[in-house]
Amino acid sequence: FRLINNQKEFVRKSQGKCIIWGKPATYIIANYTSSDGVPTSSLLITSGYWGMARHLNYLSDMILSLCYCLPAGFTHLMPYSYFVFMVILLTHRTFRDHQRCLGKYGTDWEEYCRQVPYKIIPGIF
Repeated sequence: FRLINNQKEFVRKSQGKCIIWGKPATYIIANYTSSDGVPTSSLLITSGYWGMARHLNYLSDMILSLCYCLPAGFTHLMPYSYFVFMVILLTHRTFRDHQRCLGKYGTDWEEYCRQVPYKIIPGIF
């Protein structure tokens, strides 16, 4: 989780002038207008973890929540309700995020989705 988010922070702090996994970082400069009317831009990262899936950090959250449940064993389903809750919450959040980012970034977000087609699980979803 932290490794994935740190990669995003590293690329944004360096304004994309950095190396990710031995190669120059790739990104899309997304322009938008902030809520107070100021033209702003943001980097949508298309390399490293963020090039594998748009919300790979959510997958790590799901895996961590499963790990919290596993010590309870497999005799009851109740301990796994936390994991099920997290999967539902984060999966639904990807759809909400998509709509929010589409409204915010417009065609830049569409291009990002074309370059990074998977939402959470690379190669699957």
